[in-house]
Amino acid sequence: MRLGLLPSQKRELDRAFKKAKAFDRFRVRTRRAFLGLGLGAVGTGVLGFWVGRDLADARPETTDDAAGSSSPRIAIARRLASASDEQLWRERHTFLLALDECRGDPEAWVGFRRLGAMALARSDESRRVACARLVKTGERAPGRADFGDLMERLRRAAQ
Repeated sequence: MRLGLLPSQKRELDRAFKKAKAFDRFRVRTRRAFLGLGLGAVGTGVLGFWVGRDLADARPETTDDAAGSSSPRIAIARRLASASDEQLWRERHTFLLALDECRGDPEAWVGFRRLGAMALARSDESRRVACARLVKTGERAPGRADFGDLMERLRRAAQ
């Protein structure tokens, strides 16, 4: 008992200390809960970013015209398809590599028909090699029934 306190004052003081201890425990528990939730939220955000980045890297590339129209190889194939015959023949390997990437682009396949006609018109050894390479590219063309006659002549010339 403190000196100078009446019993009723002592009870009030003990009650106030008891309430203060309860408030301190509540404050500590609340602080721990908020700290735990905050760290959990940061951890979840980091994990979500990491998983999303890995899933985006693992996603296969799309080759449809809408997503692939900005590809530099498609631009190369279109440029060479509309180039002169000499330039198309000189850069035929680059054109065929670019054509493999843009299979659904009708502008680029116009150059394929032109290149096939140029390969058939040659009379040296490069004719057989070029025809064989054009046959391989033409077989991978999606639904290109309009190349049927050209493909048959290229197959005969490649043998």
